[in-house]
Amino acid sequence: MKTKILSRQKGFTLAEMLVAIFIFSILIAGVAGFINTIFKSNKEEMSELDRINQATLLTADFVNELRNASIGNNGGYPLNQVSGSSIIFYSSFGATSPAVKRIRYYLSGDTLYKGVVVPTGNPLIYNLASEVVRPVFD
Repeated sequence: MKTKILSRQKGFTLAEMLVAIFIFSILIAGVAGFINTIFKSNKEEMSELDRINQATLLTADFVNELRNASIGNNGGYPLNQVSGSSIIFYSSFGATSPAVKRIRYYLSGDTLYKGVVVPTGNPLIYNLASEVVRPVFD
């Protein structure tokens, strides 16, 4: 009689429980990895969109400055110097009349810099030591 009662009991054996926990753990790890990938790629996409926006604004400023290129206050040509990693020109964009700014864009490493010299004195001269340099894109 006792053997019949024991064989009728319902439930999982220890081996079945271990297999179920193992399968559940694998499923949870897979879902967690998938969610992590989604958030990571979203963060990278937002960063990339921000860099594209920065490049668009930089390009708009550069084009406006170059379109307003004019003869420098020292009589220099509008396009002063061009090389593989820099460009120097004179521009009246955003300058107070009669001052024409000397603008230099140059690449150093992976960073693009912009240097601006506003002429001073009478007659107006460009003191290169007073150049204000700032990174515009890195």
